[in-house]
Amino acid sequence: MLRPSCSDAKIRAVGHRVYNINSGKKITEEKEDREILDREDNPGSTALKYYCQAIKARGW
Repeated sequence: MLRPSCSDAKIRAVGHRVYNINSGKKITEEKEDREILDREDNPGSTALKYYCQAIKARGW
């Protein structure tokens, strides 16, 4: 799960879930809060760029 912040040009990972591929039931869920490093070749940075452009955030 990601939390983008277009105004700060940051993206944070706030947790992840693991599901059983056969049943679709949630196996585990971990909550965390860490910033994804801002590098141009980082998939998270690319996702943030496209997200902020899609919602027409100021400055993007």
